[in-house]
Amino acid sequence: QNNDEEILQKAREYKPDVILYVGAAAGEGLPTIETLQSLRRLAPSVNLCWDSADPPWHPLLQTYRDAECFDLIVGLDGCHEAPVDLVTLTPVNPGSYSGPECPKTTRCGFTGNIPSREYMELIRTLHGTGEQRADLLHPLGDLVLIRQRDLTSPYSDYVHFLKHCQMAINTSMTGSGATHHVKGRCVEIPLSGAALLEMDQSPTKEWIKAEFFFSYSDMDEAAHIIKTADVNDIAYRGRRARDYVLKRYHPKLIYGSILARVGL
Repeated sequence: QNNDEEILQKAREYKPDVILYVGAAAGEGLPTIETLQSLRRLAPSVNLCWDSADPPWHPLLQTYRDAECFDLIVGLDGCHEAPVDLVTLTPVNPGSYSGPECPKTTRCGFTGNIPSREYMELIRTLHGTGEQRADLLHPLGDLVLIRQRDLTSPYSDYVHFLKHCQMAINTSMTGSGATHHVKGRCVEIPLSGAALLEMDQSPTKEWIKAEFFFSYSDMDEAAHIIKTADVNDIAYRGRRARDYVLKRYHPKLIYGSILARVGL
């Protein structure tokens, strides 16, 4: 059930300088086009989208553009082939990654919403289906320490895990698997001081210098890098990527560019 009138009432009550909207591609509870248009009349309105590269999102984004629901539609996943007005990366608070350095006790890690190996074996047995990230990462076995992210735990637990990794692997497929984009993890991993191990198909190299992270074209190459990369090279790439991300993709810069585009 939509609560559009409540949304509009709160916006009238708060009198914001700008409205930042984050929503789903489909499902119950999405504001109507008319509601989004009404919000825009109250204040400059910006749609932030973390999946703008994914084709299933494109019809909705195009509808928003055609109906002039927003002053600006922003793709935060580094893909220029999307119906958006501004393309950038995920703004991540670097303060969450401050504090003393942690011992890098994990050679390579991954943390995210990925089913455990045991659960995926059960699903394959019962339904004969898989999950795209699990199907890639689980065959790496003990080469990658997988932590299933608990969305009820504090973000600091996620940070703590990454800060103990020498390198952290990423998978860049969109939710539909149709294409690749730059995950927020590609900003978080450098901020943690770990070296990023990224899929070669990802557009990440358009945003972070390729020599500041590792790339793999398939899982055999990923396994080879994890096994053989020199510890000094890993540390070097982690440091350089961190400095690069802090200089170019600090949240103040990202939000500053967004607000400038809407006249603030």
